[in-house]
Amino acid sequence: MMVGFRMKLDSAKWLACILAVAFVAFLLFGFTGFRSVIAIAVLFIVPSWLLLRKTGLDLEEKMFFSLFIGLGLFPLLVFAVNQLVPSFRLSIAAAFAAIAAVAFSWPKILGKLRRKRQ
Repeated sequence: MMVGFRMKLDSAKWLACILAVAFVAFLLFGFTGFRSVIAIAVLFIVPSWLLLRKTGLDLEEKMFFSLFIGLGLFPLLVFAVNQLVPSFRLSIAAAFAAIAAVAFSWPKILGKLRRKRQ
């Protein structure tokens, strides 16, 4: 019970940080800056975070990896697949399927690595 409450409290802290950054962007750039920060969070961070939700990582690790996946790995993977497949939409779907497959098989991979260490 305490772990679930702590996770919700940590999630609330991350949400507060994103909203604080959005507020500063609003002060500096107006509504366009606010909208840009929220869009970046929704389009780049949230989908990757939802894929990493079932892993055994801490919340901070999930947020960092979701930012890395959303801003770096996903566009790079789409570009690499697009070199092989002429359709950009098909490349996006293939890259998303590859990242989703890795995210859902990640606990199994970690379990095998832990067994090898012991």
